[in-house]
Amino acid sequence: MFDKDQDGKLNAEERKAAFAAIKDGIEDKFFWNVEQAGAKRPFRIMQKRGVFVDAEDFLPVTDTYPKHPLSSNVPNVKTTGELKDQRGKLYKDDIIRKQAEFASHVKTIKPTVSRIPDEGYVASPKYTSINQKHAEEQVNARKKAGLTHTVENPKAQAGEPGLAWVYKPDPKTCQELVDQRRVSNLEQLKSLEPNIGVLKNSE
Repeated sequence: MFDKDQDGKLNAEERKAAFAAIKDGIEDKFFWNVEQAGAKRPFRIMQKRGVFVDAEDFLPVTDTYPKHPLSSNVPNVKTTGELKDQRGKLYKDDIIRKQAEFASHVKTIKPTVSRIPDEGYVASPKYTSINQKHAEEQVNARKKAGLTHTVENPKAQAGEPGLAWVYKPDPKTCQELVDQRRVSNLEQLKSLEPNIGVLKNSE
């Protein structure tokens, strides 16, 4: 390569050129130690666009091409989720802007209450709801019938049946309960016997 005169040795100029090429890294332009794999090397070695391709690795070839003009552009978003969030924010900002623009052009009118009262209007009515009137009518009806003002529920006084365990019940068996109720009914009927046939004149 450096023996220009083909005499089998390097003169001063050829030696100077060889040393300069070594300093520039001329050995990187060659592929070394290929003979170590033998003749049945499973991967091929080729040269494409001035670079070596070993084991089908064409990645170094990409460095021989110029960069794409759009490769230096930095995208605003990197993922689909970021793109959706950005579009949603732009949509909301546009709505807020339109609302502010509408409010600046439209004058807000506050509703005014008419000072003229309506026909039949009462400033301080006796009843503020129909339920109050119904409650007063019910109290008056109970007074007229000779009843108390409050409605008494016999079931509430007797108590509702519960799930609490009773260790000593009054009627221990169902038969005792039936007998007790029969006696109570007979006593009640005997107390009503004097009133049978007697009519009370209502005024």
